[in-house]
Amino acid sequence: MAKRRETILSGLNLHHIRDGANSGDSPSPAVMPRASHYAKEAERQSGRLAGVLGADRAGDLLKSDNVLQLHPAKVRMWALADRDRETINQKDCGDLIESMRAVGQVIPCIGRPVDDADYDVELIVGARRLFSAQCIAQNDPAFRLLAYVKPLDDFTAFKIMDAENRVREDISDWARATSYQRAIDGGQFRGREHLATTLGMPTAKLSKLLAFFDLPDQILGAFPEKPLFRANWAYELLRVYRKIEKEAQARETVFKKADLLRKRQTEKESKHPITHEEAYRTLLREMERIILAQSQETQNPSVIGYSKKYNGFRLAVSNKGRPSFIFDKHVTEEKLERAAQALEEILGREE
Repeated sequence: MAKRRETILSGLNLHHIRDGANSGDSPSPAVMPRASHYAKEAERQSGRLAGVLGADRAGDLLKSDNVLQLHPAKVRMWALADRDRETINQKDCGDLIESMRAVGQVIPCIGRPVDDADYDVELIVGARRLFSAQCIAQNDPAFRLLAYVKPLDDFTAFKIMDAENRVREDISDWARATSYQRAIDGGQFRGREHLATTLGMPTAKLSKLLAFFDLPDQILGAFPEKPLFRANWAYELLRVYRKIEKEAQARETVFKKADLLRKRQTEKESKHPITHEEAYRTLLREMERIILAQSQETQNPSVIGYSKKYNGFRLAVSNKGRPSFIFDKHVTEEKLERAAQALEEILGREE
């Protein structure tokens, strides 16, 4: 690694660093990054990392001696990175690509050396900058990615990544939650409470974020584009689902509805396509309807003689022969007719 420490950056020399460049080279005034912008970004980054590593360790990591110029093709992302890989593309990174092409990389990424024949470094922070550098390097092979590179254990690396990215709004709830869950499953943390304590996050807040992974796969499947599925939706669906999860018929009804909603979002020929938010609200209403129906039945303990679900309503008959009807939505003449037929069917059986 020491052989590749070819360039030491200073305040304004944050431009396209190329093989063979020397410290006397500098970009033209038109592409020179503003010193004030670099200073503010560097100060923010130093403050964030000092909060989780301590001032001394943060300063040791962010030393200019640790900045390397790396060939983008020899860099990979860490497996626990909290980025939506599917949202990192030329369309979403277009502005960053143009900025890096014009004025260079303002803030170095953060990575660690890896023992891999195909890669020299894996990044802990900087997925979009890596993708942008790779795009630029396709037409400009001399372009190099800048990164602070220092050996880091998984525990420290995760704290750095979280400190850098938790405040970012362009990381989806799903990506962040997936990263946290992978860290728990991979043994970097002993459980949710340990992770929350380590990151200085309320356990309740972390549990809400991880509600995605407490939902049944059938409900999760109703949201095919996971970056669009919000954590507060998942938490609310989970809260309501837990009230009916022990009822087999209720579960089956909800799962069928979830599958229908999935198809309405994924099938190109769907006559009634819907958004993820509409799917969430529809599924939530379905579960609330089931809970209401169950509540109405339990409020009348005498309704224990007979109970059956029909298309659009439930019919219950007490031991004393008193019928009650619980309709799914508004009562129509057609539903009343079906209800009467169902009642006649039951009375016919008794005869």
